[in-house]
Amino acid sequence: MKKNGFTFAELMIVITIIGIFSAIGVTVFKGSSAGGILARKKADIDSLAQAYEATYDFPTQKYKILVDADFSSGRLPISPDSTIYSFITGPNAADKKLDGFKVCTSLDPTINQCLTDSNKCYCQTSTHKLIN
Repeated sequence: MKKNGFTFAELMIVITIIGIFSAIGVTVFKGSSAGGILARKKADIDSLAQAYEATYDFPTQKYKILVDADFSSGRLPISPDSTIYSFITGPNAADKKLDGFKVCTSLDPTINQCLTDSNKCYCQTSTHKLIN
C-alpha cells in the first residue's frame, strides 16, 4: 500500500526550519529599523537647521521662528520615536526673530532629551551666531 503525503517528522522538520528563518528575519529587521530611526532623526535635525539658516535675515542678523509652512511636508519634523527634538534659541525680540539656534536629538533610546553634542546626542548649531 502506497502512502501519499508527508510524515509527522518531515512536517516538524520543515516547521522548525521555517521558525529558525523567521527568528533570524525578525532580528535583522529590528536592527535595520533602529538604524533607520537614527538616520531619520539626524535628517530631521539637519532639515531644521537648514530651515533656520534659510530664514536668516542679513539686515537684522536674526533667524525667523520656524512654522509648519517652512517645510515641504507642511509641518515641523516630528521624532519617529518617543524622544523630543530639543531647541535652544537666542533671545526672542518683539519682531519674532532669533539671534541664534541649536537643535538636538537623542541617539540613545534611554535618553528622552539632550542639549549637547556627544556620541549619544546629535546637534546642529546656527552658523551666523553661536549658541552655547
